[in-house]
Amino acid sequence: MTIRDKFREIAKHLNSQLVERDAVIYACLVALLARKHVFLLGPPGTAKSLVIELFCRAIKGASYFRVLINRYTQPEELFGPMKMSALKEDRVEYSTGGFAPTAIVVFFDEIWKAGGSILNTLLTFINERLFFNGNRRDECPLVSAFCASNELPEDSSLNALYDRLMLRLYVDDIVDDDNFKAMMLTEEITDSPIQVTLDELSIAQTDVKSVALNGIVDILTTLRGRLKDAGFEFSPRRWRESVGLLQARAYLEGRSRVDTEDIEILRHVFWNAPEDRANVERILSALGSPEVKETLEWLDKAKEVFDTAIGSAETPEASAVGFEANEKFKKVIVEMTTLYNTADADSSKRSGKVRIEKAISEVKTWQRDVLHRCVGYDI
Repeated sequence: MTIRDKFREIAKHLNSQLVERDAVIYACLVALLARKHVFLLGPPGTAKSLVIELFCRAIKGASYFRVLINRYTQPEELFGPMKMSALKEDRVEYSTGGFAPTAIVVFFDEIWKAGGSILNTLLTFINERLFFNGNRRDECPLVSAFCASNELPEDSSLNALYDRLMLRLYVDDIVDDDNFKAMMLTEEITDSPIQVTLDELSIAQTDVKSVALNGIVDILTTLRGRLKDAGFEFSPRRWRESVGLLQARAYLEGRSRVDTEDIEILRHVFWNAPEDRANVERILSALGSPEVKETLEWLDKAKEVFDTAIGSAETPEASAVGFEANEKFKKVIVEMTTLYNTADADSSKRSGKVRIEKAISEVKTWQRDVLHRCVGYDI
């Protein structure tokens, strides 16, 4: 089994354990391979930290540090206890063993609650992988930092740190009822039977860097212009570092060159607030598969049908509205299925078909919900 296949098997196992977390699992794997950092936004209890812990346990010898931050959190809770011997010499020095500066993977929960002094240190730690410890400048073995919160940063002073978290994912509650039932019936979450070593992770990261860009810079330039026209602007740093994510995705898909399909990963990069995501995804789809673009247009229409029907759920017209919505959903599903069947079946461009599959699944979920709430009928 190749190193790449091992990573795929790890992701496959995690997906079998955690429902509706495929996008998070895939993005976190891309981050580890590209040595990038991740921001997970969403309510508590949505398996954000569990995904990271399971990944870390699948990497032999990978040290993991996790901390829940609040406004009273002290630097010692992240960086280790202060050395008394150094304090006697008027120096602040930490015993970092077992704390963030010595970890391969870190998880900072409720990151935006950290105080200013901690955030300033974290900025250097995350961006440069350095920790200034007394008179020393320690290089840190950090591969990826995963930061979580149920809110976005509100203070502009946090923008610099937020910009360094390359992948941004909204982790929502479980939507589909069948998936919810599967989660409830899962007795135990198990570790991946397949593991990789730190050396194998390093080899994979080197291979990622060797993936050819194949003219993708021209596509990124076009994308930058279209995002600007739509009112979205991002730092040059963010654009430059997005290239590594494209290379990591191409590597995972078994290619030696970046393909247009790989820009799909950028839907987790170029947004600042959750409400931006739909517009960004439309812009990205226009650069990729035309079938995906049309699918998203149908998805928008289906969402309008869903919102209208649910808004009528408590009215006398609920049943008639529900039946009408059901017919519209059927038409959308037929159109999407046709697009799925005509989409490129090339294995290197599988993501387009996967995105259409997910859209069909979303519409079917809305269809079931409308029939249940408006008509009292379950399918």
